[in-house]
Amino acid sequence: MAPNTDRLTARQRAFVAGLAAGLTPVDAGQAVGISERTVRRYMATPKVRVALHQAQDDALGDVVRKLNADSRRMLDVLLSIARDTETAAGVRVSACRAWLDTAFKARELLDLAERMGELERRLQEKNDESERAAAAG
Repeated sequence: MAPNTDRLTARQRAFVAGLAAGLTPVDAGQAVGISERTVRRYMATPKVRVALHQAQDDALGDVVRKLNADSRRMLDVLLSIARDTETAAGVRVSACRAWLDTAFKARELLDLAERMGELERRLQEKNDESERAAAAG
């Protein structure tokens, strides 16, 4: 999702872009020509913070998509190293450890996503019930 920058000024958009690119708040402020006081004010402004959060989410999403694109190939490489009896034992152990760590983390993330989805579903049901009760009387 692209950051919702419609309500930001041009300087705020540029400031958020600088932050999203990895600049410190002070450096991003200098890049767009604003004072440190304005930087602090921008950082306290909800719409700037939301736009920054969205920009960071977008950047992280790009990273995850790139990681996913080559994940199968990387896992195949790890597996081939782990199975290669000609490879030094330490290298094979490292490959196995990386494989298992990745598998456990992936399982944990899937579990957390499922649990979060269930909690969101339950919360939505409660909200729907509250709205129906309020509408009924």
